[in-house]
Amino acid sequence: LTQSVKDKHAAARLAARARCLAVFRTFLQSKDGPMLRTWFLHFDKMQIGRIGDREFRNGMSHLRFPGDIDGLWADINYDSSDELFFDEVDAEQGALWSDFRRWCGSKFTSPRDMIRQIKRAASGEHLPGLPRSAKDVLNDQEVARGLPLLGWERGEEATIFSVMDLTGERSISHRDLRWLESEIRRNQIKELAQKRAIKLSEQKARGKRMCAAALADFKAMLRRQYGPLFRAWR
Repeated sequence: LTQSVKDKHAAARLAARARCLAVFRTFLQSKDGPMLRTWFLHFDKMQIGRIGDREFRNGMSHLRFPGDIDGLWADINYDSSDELFFDEVDAEQGALWSDFRRWCGSKFTSPRDMIRQIKRAASGEHLPGLPRSAKDVLNDQEVARGLPLLGWERGEEATIFSVMDLTGERSISHRDLRWLESEIRRNQIKELAQKRAIKLSEQKARGKRMCAAALADFKAMLRRQYGPLFRAWR
């Protein structure tokens, strides 16, 4: 095949993939709640942001998709990567969730810490008198009030609450925040790498200063011992 024919075939495959992604996106939009919530409930149950062949087929079957599931996946997976990222389905919601995860990873030390901090910010109190069960769950109003007060600036608190409340109980417990633990670890690794880079940079700078000081001392010694001879040599 000539290059022009290959290019046409590639363009046709990309166009078919785009159409199939649009079908998939429209199907998810037909379900209740944000698309990301449907994605987590029926496809990406590990909440890692991507799915493969098995997760796609199982999710579409469970949601009773009326069309050709195998054909739809074949066109989406035309490059045989066996991966579909949520960002490809809804870039806006994907970016919102990624930003929220990173923010939580840098803000909280554990799922229980996240719940306590949001409740405290929402109520403006230390909550010492609440029973343990009341301290360890969040409702939608607490999330809406507490997140901005803690520094979250992207908004969309109702969407975020709906995505975290996968059980549909209108409350969030530490069991709904298991994704946070991996995000905290990722943030800790990032901070450690940054500290090591800063330390290495400081060591290099200190080494340069020491070398410059040693050279200056050596030159001063030469001037003291050899005077004009050193100046002439220099």
